Amino acid sequence: MKTTTIGRQAFIDEVLRLLDEGVPIRDLNLRRVAKELGCAHTNAYNWFKSQQELLWFALGSALEHLIALMPEDRMPLLSEPGNLIERYVQFVEQHPAWFRLIWMEELAAEMPSELEPILARPSHIMARWLRLSAPSHMSDEQVLVVGSLLFSSMHGRLCLAVTGRMDDGEQQTLAQDTVAMGRMLLYGSCFS
Repeated sequence: MKTTTIGRQAFIDEVLRLLDEGVPIRDLNLRRVAKELGCAHTNAYNWFKSQQELLWFALGSALEHLIALMPEDRMPLLSEPGNLIERYVQFVEQHPAWFRLIWMEELAAEMPSELEPILARPSHIMARWLRLSAPSHMSDEQVLVVGSLLFSSMHGRLCLAVTGRMDDGEQQTLAQDTVAMGRMLLYGSCFS
């Protein structure tokens, strides 16, 4: 076994890689991740107090990857191709285990405070994007209601998809169906 010191980000990246390969979260302990990196498991303790803390930082890194797909200054509106919903669904299709880590796994340890801004960014981005996509007659409160409905529906359907509880036909049209729901909520008659 190598005795070189492996950096913090290498541990985080390895967790995300192992998740993409199908390793269950429960099997991602510090010893396993260090072994995959070719270093002593004690090296992990240079960066993380526990497996749970490592998972929190992997969650934060997964969110940063998602945020990178949502450039706020040039995000196509809901009515345009390549919009936030399409990108979000594509991200989940490419990294279903990351989605599970972000939204579906209970992490026992307290969230490191340095992750708070990262965890808040996706909802701020979505709220701003929906406001820009919404018709001008809609109030900010109405846009928030639409955002909550859209977020809940989208995440419910994504949970079904990543847990294998959605048939292939539904999964193939997941992005289009979610965009259609968002369009109906924003441009339909519910707030006319």
